[in-house]
Formats: sequence, structure tokens, C-alpha cells
Amino acid sequence: MQINRIFIRSTLLISSVIIQLTHAANNDNMTARLMLADQSNQFNQPALLLNTEISGEINGMIATMTLTQTFQNTSNEWMNGQYEFPLSDKATIDSLTMTTDNTVIRGIVKEKAQAKLAFEAAKDKGKKASLLTQSRPNLFTMSLANIAPNAEVITEITWITMVDYRNGQFSLRLPTTFTPRYSAQRLDTGAGDFAFATHMNETDTHQFSLNLHLALNLPIENIHSATHDIRVDSIGDSHQIELSNGTEPLNRDMVIHWEPMAGFKPSAAIASEQQDDAYYYAMMIMPPVKNIVSTLPKAVTFIIDTSGSMAGDSIQQAKRGLLAGLDSLSGQDVFNIVAFDSHATRLFDEAQTTNSHHMATARRFVNQLQADGGTEMLPALQLAFSQPENLGYLQQIIFITDGAVANEAQLFNYLSKHLGDGRLFTVGIGSAPNQHFMSGAAKYGRGSTINIANLNEVDTEMTALFDKISRPMMRDISIDLPFNDSVEIYPKKIPDLYTAEPILLTLKSANPIDVVRINGKLGDENWASEVNTDSPNSGQTKNIHKIWAKNKIADFNEQSVLYSLPLDDFKDDIIHIGIAHQIVTPFTAFVAIEEKISKPTNEMAKSETIANLAPKNSLLYAPSTATNATLQLLIGLLFLTLAMIYYFKNAEKQDKVAP
Repeated sequence: MQINRIFIRSTLLISSVIIQLTHAANNDNMTARLMLADQSNQFNQPALLLNTEISGEINGMIATMTLTQTFQNTSNEWMNGQYEFPLSDKATIDSLTMTTDNTVIRGIVKEKAQAKLAFEAAKDKGKKASLLTQSRPNLFTMSLANIAPNAEVITEITWITMVDYRNGQFSLRLPTTFTPRYSAQRLDTGAGDFAFATHMNETDTHQFSLNLHLALNLPIENIHSATHDIRVDSIGDSHQIELSNGTEPLNRDMVIHWEPMAGFKPSAAIASEQQDDAYYYAMMIMPPVKNIVSTLPKAVTFIIDTSGSMAGDSIQQAKRGLLAGLDSLSGQDVFNIVAFDSHATRLFDEAQTTNSHHMATARRFVNQLQADGGTEMLPALQLAFSQPENLGYLQQIIFITDGAVANEAQLFNYLSKHLGDGRLFTVGIGSAPNQHFMSGAAKYGRGSTINIANLNEVDTEMTALFDKISRPMMRDISIDLPFNDSVEIYPKKIPDLYTAEPILLTLKSANPIDVVRINGKLGDENWASEVNTDSPNSGQTKNIHKIWAKNKIADFNEQSVLYSLPLDDFKDDIIHIGIAHQIVTPFTAFVAIEEKISKPTNEMAKSETIANLAPKNSLLYAPSTATNATLQLLIGLLFLTLAMIYYFKNAEKQDKVAP
């Protein structure tokens, strides 16, 4: 009897400890937030509310954008806040202002560690302050200190980027939320907190409005968005774009497209700027398009992400995309499929022909796939690369995923070392795919990338992708300049290009450049073109030097990936560039601090991480694969249940034998 008591007490104690540890682990990964009570005394409203306006102007191929965020403290207490937000990994943040009490405070760029120290010192003194840091290449963190009760702080961030141009169409992507990044240990949102809205009323405040002006020097048409309803007001070559409904939730990427009218498709576009004693250029050059289809057969391996972050519309888009890819194969091609979540599975031991039996087997395999588990991409790549090589075939990998991983650099390094003669193409899936992974994997995979935002786009995008990869590439591209020694060009090595993809360059020169000569090989033919910097599609534009600086830092990132070097090896160079050009980098940050002390010394400020909205139509909230906390909780409850069953059964036996 004594042993039974000891067993029961020990089991209960172990269960209690496991449950408490699990609760603590979950609290570490979930946001600690101050919630306000409604009339029924239910705590369902966050203390800090957020509203956002995105505005900007597109002049030629350069977009100058402004992100205005209003943080409202609806509580009666002083608050500190933190909010993580996405931008394109090509975006260059070049200014921060903070407005509080009708006072505008302009941020300055400092080395990141110094900026954080200055921010914390201001917070401790009771000064209002804001800090803007880069947490991942396409994720940034805004920290706010000492927001007064029932007051608001407005932050304004400006950034610049080059618009995309391919397949005869311009586009601009504006991320508004992000899918949590999976790692083997935990979900990583960059700053360390898992912050997603849990209350429906937060969607009322997590809204954005749009005010975008297209000021182009060529006539355009078909301005549209497949992701949002927009209203376009056009007067001549000036076009104003707004949201049809005025505002929309911050729960999906916004993509805007526009096309040059027939006969006005550009062969080149150039923007230039003189800054101090240097001349800066941003160039977009379109190689010719040849209607030649390769006669070589393809060995295509489809990799499909079936992890938990793909739950909802994403997995349906991915499966539909893979099935469309199967339909695009020719009778001379061979194929295989790798599906992965926490584990990777290969359909066939080696690539198979496209006969009816193999295709039917593949379709059954795809149709039964479900989204669950972790996002372990590396084993999937290893499985794809380990199958026997098909000599005489074009080796191609189609990677269908939302890219929600935290180990991009490791994956890029693996691709650069193991791809061989193959090519990898990424298909971005869902409302908020990780564009840093999509474009990076395609870059190191010497391929290209597309995005599928909804089921209506699947067939069109996959058909266009297979048409593209069936045509010869522009290879061996080089740039000739009159004085190469005094010109710094990024990217240093121009990648091979597929049909209807542009050459994008940024240059810094000690002397003005009049003409640029580009050489390459299209199929078996040599190709050359000259571009004059005073052509009709050229013009003076501000802040080109900042885009060049961003691309130079991207080159340091590339060296870090290719040679397995820590980015810290380039820290001093990156800090110098960030401060010289006043931009945010991995090692520089913007900080804005008011002069006066606002918060009384006897007042304490509470802290809140402002939640993001989960991506639209995603079933992901807190994936169980982020940590083993859920498993620990289940084990604890199991122990507790067994102990209770044992206890009551033992008590029942004692009652039966009792006199």
C-alpha cells in the first residue's frame, strides 16, 4: 500500500512538472501581451493597436515607397511596443521618422549595437524613442519606447527598390505579413517572438490603405492586381492606384502588375545619379527572345512541401501546381516526386517515364498528400539529388513551397555545392511566401522563380514556367565598359537568364558612363548589344547609390553562403557601407529619440509585442512542429490520466475488501 501511494504521488508530481514546463515553454514562444477588458470583463483587445498606410511613386523602374504606421495606446498605462513586419529582401530602407505630440523626430543610422544601447538608455530615462532593425533579410523590427496612455505614435519608413519586369509585364510586390519560419528547434520569426493575432477584432485595426502613383515615361495598360481589388484613376501617363474598399487586412502579399502598350516594350531602362564624387547607375536590359524550343529531353524532379505551414489553401495550390506540372511533361521526359514535412519521401527509386501507369501512380500519390509536420527541406533536397543521374537529359528540379524556413543560408550553400549541371526552379505558394528563400534558392539553383497566389493562377503560371524552361537560356553574359578598372558592378557575376527575363545591374563609377556593351550567348548564337545612358528610357533618379549599396551588401551575403563564412567576417565593411549610405543593414539600424523626458520616473511602462495577422486562408496558427512542447503536454496528461485510473481502481479494490 505504501508503494502504491509513492507511485501515485510520484506520477502526479512528474505529470505536474511536465505540464508546468510545457506551459513555460509555450509562453517563451508565444507573445506576452497586455490585453484590455471589454464590458463583459473578457480580455480580448490588445493595448496597442496598429493601422498602416502604404504610399509611394514608381518612376520608370524605381519604386520609392513609404510605410506609415500608427501605434495607438488605448490603455491607461505607459507602454513599450514591438512589431515585426516584412518587406521585399530587395528593399533598401533609407529613412525613419517618428511623430509624437506633434513633434517630428528624424532617425539616424548607427551601428546596430550602438543604436540598441541608445534606444535602451532613452527608454530607461523615460524618453520616447523608436528603433528599426533588420532581423532577417526580408523581416524588420520596429521597437517603441514610452508611448503615453491614450496617445499615439506615428512612424514613417521609406524604402526604395527596383520593380520587376519579365514576360513583358512590370510588377511590384508589397508583403504585409509573413509565415513563421520553421527550424528544427522552434518557430523563428526573426526577433524571437511568435506573434500572431488570436482575436478577430484585431483584423479591424490591422488594416492598410494604399496610395500609389505610377509616373512612367512610356504608355502602359492593363494595370491590375490578382491579390486585391484596386481602383485606378488615369490621366495621360499618370496613374493613381488605391484599394477599391479603402482598406484591406494585413494578411497577404499585394502584387500589382502593369504592361507597356504594344510597340512600347522597353529593350533597356536606365536610372542614374551623381552622389559626391561618384556616378551611380541602375540598368535593366532585355535580351532578345527567340522562339526556339530545346529538343533535349528533361529529367524533372518535383519537390512538394507538405509541412504544417502549408495547411489550408496552400496545399491545394501546391498539389494543383504539381499535377499541372505533370501534365506539362512530354513523352520523352522522365520524372520523380519528393514530398516532405518532418521527413522526406521519394515516389520512385529513380526517375520514371511518363507512361500511363507511372502518371496514374503519381497522381494518386499527389492527391493523397496532406499538410502536417515540420519543414525539413535539406533531407528532401538530399533525396532528390541522390537518385541516379539521367545522362543526356536536362536535369531540372521544380520546388513547390511557401519557403517557411529559418535556415536559408544552409540550404543555399547546399545547392551551390551539390546542384551539378542541374537547375532548380522555385514555385512560391500561398498568401505570404518567403520571397528571400524563393529568389535565393532560384539564384543558387541557377534557375528562376514564380509565385502562385490562388488556384486561378496555377495552370497559367505552371504552363508559362514549363514553356520558359524548355527554351534556350542566355548564357556567358559579360559587360564591357570604357574604363572597367574604375567601375564597381553588382552583381559581380551575371546569372544565366531564361526567356523574357531582364539583366539587372547597378554600377558605381568614378567617371560618367556613356555606353554599356553587353555580350552573351543565346543557344548556339553569340549576342551583343549596346545601351546608351542618354537613351529615351533613361533619367536622373535619387537614391540609386542606396540600391547599389544594398547590392554590394548582397554580394557579401553571397560570399558568406558560397564559402561557408560567417557574415560577421564582413561586419566592418557592411557597417561602413550602411553608415555611408544611411541604410539599414544586418549590422546598422535607425534610431530616433526625443530630446525631452516624457514618462514620469515613478511610472512603469508595460511591454507588448504587436501581433501580425496570420496569412489569409492558412490553417496555421502555432504549428506543433515548432517545438516539442505539445508532445510534452500530451505525455504529462497521459501520466496524469494513468495515475488517476490507477488510483480509482485501487480505491475500488479496497472498498470491496473493506469489512
